[in-house]
Amino acid sequence: MRYLLDKFVDVIAGFLGALILVVFLAWRATSLATGAAYASPSCQDPRGLERVPTTSVISHTAKGHNAGDAFDGIPSTLWEPMKVPSPDPDNKLVAFSEKSQDRVMTIKLDRERDIALVCVGNGLSRTASTYRNFGRIHDIAAWGADENDIERSALRNLDDATFQDLQAVAFKRGNTAVVHVRPDDSYYGQEVESYDPDVCHTEAEHRGVNRVEVRDEQGCLVGPTDRAGLSEIALYEETTSSFERFLRFFTG
Repeated sequence: MRYLLDKFVDVIAGFLGALILVVFLAWRATSLATGAAYASPSCQDPRGLERVPTTSVISHTAKGHNAGDAFDGIPSTLWEPMKVPSPDPDNKLVAFSEKSQDRVMTIKLDRERDIALVCVGNGLSRTASTYRNFGRIHDIAAWGADENDIERSALRNLDDATFQDLQAVAFKRGNTAVVHVRPDDSYYGQEVESYDPDVCHTEAEHRGVNRVEVRDEQGCLVGPTDRAGLSEIALYEETTSSFERFLRFFTG
């Protein structure tokens, strides 16, 4: 009888030990996954970072159209850098002005901040249709106070489910009170089908400019446009110490 009791106790102890181990491993896996996310923040998941509020942006200066639209938080507005006019309506790269000062957005902050992530909204993302119809930025550069720290990246064309997502721009992390963002070229948009009366009829009388082809009383085809720019620029900063980041990676 004592033998059976000892066996029963051993089985229960083994079961409880295994259960504790499973719970610990599950917690550890979650902690590591969370820690990894903290270690590699993204525009869709910038955990561990704080967005620099627009109230901390002293000024944003740029040539082109509507520089302030990149900071209003509205995806249906657009900052369009100056570009070289092109008669080619095909889906080819459109060059912006060769003068870098004509296409640089200079963002001055209220003080030096540890900028760890720069995100942008690419194109006019009011709707999936306008996103496809308008041009999108292709190559883009960014840097802080020192132009020798310039980093270049290529932005992606997004699908109908993600067209309003912000995209990360390569940026050399560090303390800075100024951030520069410079689009270098863009793509033409695409021809889209529309059933919006304001597009198909109100603008149809200017179809030579807007390239609107009315198909019937309800629908039309809207030709591609070379208008391209950024709907949003968001800066994220690191506000925790190196030691806190080290602990956060292992504890989640």
